[in-house]
Amino acid sequence: MDWSRAKTIFIIAFLILDLFLGAQLSHTMQQQSQFVEENDISAQQLQQLLKQAKIKFAVKAPSPPEQLDTYKATITAMDNSWNRDEKGGYIKEFRNPLSYRNQHELEGILHKEIPFFGEFDYMPALSTPSKKLVYLQMVGNRPIYDGKIEVNLSGSHRIHSIHVTRFQLEKVQAVQLVPFNNVLYRFVTGWNKTDFTISSATLGYQAKVYPGTSEDYWLIPCWCFRVGNSHLLVNATNRGGDEDVETGPGITK
Repeated sequence: MDWSRAKTIFIIAFLILDLFLGAQLSHTMQQQSQFVEENDISAQQLQQLLKQAKIKFAVKAPSPPEQLDTYKATITAMDNSWNRDEKGGYIKEFRNPLSYRNQHELEGILHKEIPFFGEFDYMPALSTPSKKLVYLQMVGNRPIYDGKIEVNLSGSHRIHSIHVTRFQLEKVQAVQLVPFNNVLYRFVTGWNKTDFTISSATLGYQAKVYPGTSEDYWLIPCWCFRVGNSHLLVNATNRGGDEDVETGPGITK
């Protein structure tokens, strides 16, 4: 028997088997992904996944709407007293920090400096007393995680600088939201970490650059999950559902 020839045949056979098994595994994973996209994940399936990954969901499961509006958006320009940053937002620094004694005086300063300040809500979970105060732009009572005001402090009650990103919105259309269980499944499997606690889950919007432009954005619904001091965003629609879990821009303390 020609052992050299037999050895070559065995090697080729093993390579073919390896390719076959790899193709089968890829097909199985695609089927599982398609199942997640096209079918609801049951509460029992989700609880089993959370238990296996040692993940605690410390809040009551939300009941989101079936649809949510999407928006086309552009960043609002500020006057010449502001400088534009590399991400399209605006910053103003104060050579002599602005002092305030209480919340009323702080809001008075911000209303004077920012004409549309009333569109923003204060976010205690994203703020650090005596260091940074964060406000998020709201639309339909839901936060825009990229639309924000950051008030940077130099010590208590002294404003060193203000950073603003505000979106001018144009409603486009309503889109169907995937069930919350599916989104939570995406988060757990996409972040690929174990043994942590989810302390909040909030439905809002994330800004994505509009295709073919650099100045226009598309605001799409997303869920923001809080884990410790990190805030992680997951697409709430079937559009781009295979995207990675993202850290909220500028919202990790």
